[in-house]
Amino acid sequence: MVASIEQMVIKASESLKEALNKINLNAQGLLFVLDDEGKLCGTITDGDVRRALLDGIDTRAPVSRAMSKDFYFLSVDAKDSEIIGMLAKLDITHIPLVSSDGKLADYASVSRIRRIPIMEPYLEGNELAYVTDCVKTNWLSSQGKYVSEFETKFSDLCGGSYALAVCNGTAALHLALMSLGIGPGDEVIVPDITFAATANAVIHAGAVPVFVDVSPVHWGIDPDLIEAAITSKTKAILPVHLYGHPCDMDPILEIARNHRLKV
Repeated sequence: MVASIEQMVIKASESLKEALNKINLNAQGLLFVLDDEGKLCGTITDGDVRRALLDGIDTRAPVSRAMSKDFYFLSVDAKDSEIIGMLAKLDITHIPLVSSDGKLADYASVSRIRRIPIMEPYLEGNELAYVTDCVKTNWLSSQGKYVSEFETKFSDLCGGSYALAVCNGTAALHLALMSLGIGPGDEVIVPDITFAATANAVIHAGAVPVFVDVSPVHWGIDPDLIEAAITSKTKAILPVHLYGHPCDMDPILEIARNHRLKV
């Protein structure tokens, strides 16, 4: 979990009970303590609160009674390499970032700095203009001109006879399975590492997903393990390309041809 800066702060005058509540909600194990001017004046962890309670301090006492005034911080302009270096050197998980006037501006953690997005949309064309035109012309439904234009151009791009746009990937998988006549009593081989929709679409079609392990190289379904999962009920293989790595499709297609399965 990555918490927002708002979830990571508490005033020195607030109670230890409130500190516990906030730490419980942010799931980070600590808070940055601010004075009345918004300047960073300390930190408090769940361990600090626990020790304060063991020392007989009441939960209604202010955070200032238990906070640590010995803390590390960096400038909000610090580079990622500097932040990572300090986190590693001090063996800490979070570090506050302050502005030139001493006010807390943000914080850094390994999970925040090293986040690798599953996907990043590429929106450097006319996307905004087209969406704006849809809103202005009030054509937001499936009858709008952009849907049919997209279907035509996508079909041309793929070299297909036609294309049909649906609302999401789950619907696309379900429609593909239904169009192949897959239903109750059938089995579909799926990878065991994938989004839930892969198996859910099979179940929604009335069939049974059969999980096969993935390759440690490309994380797609392992062709070497597929044949062992094929039974008389198997009707299709549903491979999933994951995190930018395509499955090893040639052996998958060969297995499908040999067993008369759909892919």
